[in-house]
Amino acid sequence: FRQIYGGIGEEVTSIAELGPEVLVELVARALRLTTVHKPPLKLPAGMAARHRICTDMASAIVKDLAYPGECGYSQLLYPTEASSRALLGFLVEKLPRSEEEAGEVLEGQGPGAR
Repeated sequence: FRQIYGGIGEEVTSIAELGPEVLVELVARALRLTTVHKPPLKLPAGMAARHRICTDMASAIVKDLAYPGECGYSQLLYPTEASSRALLGFLVEKLPRSEEEAGEVLEGQGPGAR
């Protein structure tokens, strides 16, 4: 994830050290690369908007990428190390392996295409 998001400092050595803002940005960047969804990279200040954005992202993860685990807004806004590790591990497996695969997603032909 340091390759798709340079905002993770070298001092971060564990998933447990990632807060919800960083986790949401990582997940949003992964969704942008693996689906047709373009969620915002930053959480808004209002809690209602945060819940809506995280609910939409969780829905995309479950429906478009077929995430087998539990995923809802709470896993993104109130992450635990175990849920974050499972989710990020799953998303890493879904990331395009080449520029060609990334282009297919951008053109609407990849794994998240409708």
